[in-house]
Amino acid sequence: MKRIFVIFFVIFFFNGCFLRKQEFSVNFDNSDPLALAPDVSWAVITDPYAAFRKNAGWESGVTGHCRRAEIYQICGSDAVKNSTSSDIWYLFKEGWLPASAIAVLPNKFSAQTMAKSLK
Repeated sequence: MKRIFVIFFVIFFFNGCFLRKQEFSVNFDNSDPLALAPDVSWAVITDPYAAFRKNAGWESGVTGHCRRAEIYQICGSDAVKNSTSSDIWYLFKEGWLPASAIAVLPNKFSAQTMAKSLK
């Protein structure tokens, strides 16, 4: 029994000493510097179609449209109070969208993963 223990010990000891460790590297995509910025949030459109508004609120005019699984960088937000409730609206370069039409994510890579699952 002692002999088996010594043989296993010697095999595992020398096996660890002579095996070459495989080197690996992690490659980050630096093409979009804001993709992992901690102060930048991203939105994925969750509604089939959504309309960008000129100002935050349902009464404002439409400035553009977007579709499900599209990704946009959030520029700002605002809380709009109505007589019955208050809605949160998010500002994008194209206009404003309500919080009910999007999912807010902390980085672009998370947004891309979610967008793939919505397609």
